[in-house]
Parts: sequence; C-alpha cells; structure tokens
Amino acid sequence: MKILALVCVAGAAFAQADVEAGGRIFKQTCSVGYCHGAGGGAGRAPVLAGRGLAQSYLAKTVAEGIPNTGMPGFKSRLSGADYNAVMGYLLKINGAAAAGPIFEPVKDAPASALPAMARKGKGLFFDPVRGTRCGTCHAVEAWGQAVGPNPVGASLQVADLRNGKGTQVQLARVGADTFPAVLIESKGGRTKVFDLTLPPPVARSFDTKDVRFSGGANWKHSELVKSYSDADLTAIAEYLKWVAQN
Repeated sequence: MKILALVCVAGAAFAQADVEAGGRIFKQTCSVGYCHGAGGGAGRAPVLAGRGLAQSYLAKTVAEGIPNTGMPGFKSRLSGADYNAVMGYLLKINGAAAAGPIFEPVKDAPASALPAMARKGKGLFFDPVRGTRCGTCHAVEAWGQAVGPNPVGASLQVADLRNGKGTQVQLARVGADTFPAVLIESKGGRTKVFDLTLPPPVARSFDTKDVRFSGGANWKHSELVKSYSDADLTAIAEYLKWVAQN
C-alpha cells in the first residue's frame, strides 16, 4: 500500500494541471452524497471552501482521517501524485494560492501477504477516480458505503459481480414519486431507504405510512459495473475471496 510521509518541501508549488486533477479526484471521491458538497461547499460533511484551514491540519486530516466520523484517511488509498493533486486543490479552495508544501510518498510498505491479483482487485474496488466503483455501494474492510450486501465470498465468479448476486432492489412509491430503493430500516414511524436513481445512492427518510414497496424496479447492477472489464472483475473477485479467507 502507499504510505505518505508528511514532509514539507519549502517553496514547492503545485502545477495548475495538478490542481485541476485534484479537483476531479475530489469531485469523484469526496464530493458525493454522503460527504463534502461540490467545490468544497455545504454537504453532509463540513464546508471546506474559503475556510483558511491550516495546511498542516489539511494534510493530517486527508492522510489520517478523523476517528469516529465518516472521514476516512487516504494515505493508503491514493498514490503520491493523486494525494498531492488533492492537496493542491484543497489549498486553492481554502483561499490559498495553488502553492504550498508537497507531501512526498515513501516506498511501498510490505503488502502483508496480499497477493498481487488481490491487490490489483482492491485498487479497482475502491478506485478513487472511477465514476462508479464497487465501494460506492459496498463496504469491505471498513471502507466504502454499505448500501448493498456484503460482497465478500470465497466462491465468487465474474458473473456474480457483473449481475449483483444477492442484491435486492425494490420499487419504492412515495406519492407520485417512484424510484429503485434499498431498505435501510423502518421503525418509529419512519422508513429510511437508499434511493438508487443515480449513483451514488442517496439516503432518504419518509413517514412509513407514505411508502409502498413492490417488485419491478427498472434497475440493473450490470449497468453500474459496465466500466469494469471481465479481467477487472476477476481481480476484484480474487480480492473478495482473499478477504473471506483472512
């Protein structure tokens, strides 16, 4: 895995192309239904734009996350180049110029017995720059969003991953509004669901009496994973098998 050392290189600057790349990575990884708003604006996570946050605080938070919150650490998820790009973008939207410390990646740490194919599959499962990735809807090793079922299994095949084995999606009706949904919970007179109309899924809550479920949802798991080749899904299956066995 990639480990990032928080080493400041005095006077280093982020190239504009890197800042733009950081913006794309932020949009696809951090600015989703559960996290920061577009451009670092208001969302379920704190506003980042115009905050004037200290560079050292941003670096530590992006690298290590914030314990007991929805903010994960990215030091083992992003390459050095991608991490630097995101840092350049964050410094810019915070009101600083696109310049500041660069945080140098050190050599890869030992892979803790994770086989090469499984390691490739893990990277594909959580791919931070893929528009819709497996981690958008599934959680493994405490990463990702647990919308769909736990995908870990010792006998997975490409067809299982392509077709969404075990995924149960219903058609939800709330008044005139209909949408494919996964039930989160129904208690205390409230029903919570994930709305799967568009990725990433959005959590919604309704009065239980107003919600009706039925079959026939026009939703296909294969549409969400079409950017993955069979070779990609083979690697992802190897990763999920490895997790099941370790």
